[in-house]
Amino acid sequence: AVGWQRGPSGSLLDGAGQPVTIPIWTTSGDTGEQEIAIIADNWRAIGIVSEQNVIAVAQQRDRKLRASFPAVDTTAVPAKFENVLPRFASRGCPTEQNSWTGNNRGCYQNPEMDRLTDALQVAIDPAQQRQLYHDLVAYQTQELPSLSLYFTIHARVFRQGFSGIKMSALEAQDMWNVLEWDIQ
Repeated sequence: AVGWQRGPSGSLLDGAGQPVTIPIWTTSGDTGEQEIAIIADNWRAIGIVSEQNVIAVAQQRDRKLRASFPAVDTTAVPAKFENVLPRFASRGCPTEQNSWTGNNRGCYQNPEMDRLTDALQVAIDPAQQRQLYHDLVAYQTQELPSLSLYFTIHARVFRQGFSGIKMSALEAQDMWNVLEWDIQ
């Protein structure tokens, strides 16, 4: 639909006959640089050239720069609705008018996603919440405003006889309720 065609060398060419090049941005540190290298390698295998851009630590707080990525921006976000929903709310789009604040750096805007997100923020009835979560997941899988590349799993093993252990994705640390633990 966009007019891409495979060139003689196997690379994808745009409608003007130029190689398809997609910029990938990430921040320095952690695993970002490894992630974009892997993505670039996979894209190269299917004929897409990528421009890898690693944002230096000194630039990471530059909100205007962070909001100006041209195509793909990788970021680590724990996969829970509290983190994901603000990234797709239209009002979270960073602009000059709001001093480049907001978590929706890609400026994804969709009235239905906004309606579902807003309804979830005020829903009290558990059945209504479940339906809204269901609708949000369905909408995100249809629209695909983001794509998770992988999930980090944290397994914890305790010996038999421990009780009171409550692991929670909402807590910052594993031992948040250690005072309730008991050994039988």
